[in-house]
Amino acid sequence: MNRGARAAQVPYYDYALDLILDADSPNNEILTEEQHELVESAAEMLYGLIHVRYILTSRGMAAMFEKFKNCEFGRCPRVLCNGQPCLPIGTSDVPRQATVKIFCPKCCDIFYPRSKYQARRPRRARARALGSSPRVLFRGSMRRSGPA
Repeated sequence: MNRGARAAQVPYYDYALDLILDADSPNNEILTEEQHELVESAAEMLYGLIHVRYILTSRGMAAMFEKFKNCEFGRCPRVLCNGQPCLPIGTSDVPRQATVKIFCPKCCDIFYPRSKYQARRPRRARARALGSSPRVLFRGSMRRSGPA
């Protein structure tokens, strides 16, 4: 998705991008409290779109693979999986539709993450930021690089 398409999909795009980049807004308009909330929501959505695009790059996949190898996303709770490292996934590509979960590539099951991860607020945003397609692509790249 190019910049123009993202700008059409994200309200207050320029303000949201400035918020993400921690830059001063080029427009010197003073926003109302309601508009600030809309900009923050738009920034969350835009960050998610950027994050999904990054994860789908070779650099993003390599970063995910390193985190996977280091078990940063947790391990499968099933005994027969012997502590298999898991991947975070979103079960929906629709914003705020679902919370983030973990996927075990050994048993191919999806679980809620342990409670220490559930307490954080932006989990719904991250589920969208991860999306549902990186899991499939990541599994394919893992097969090419050998077992974990």
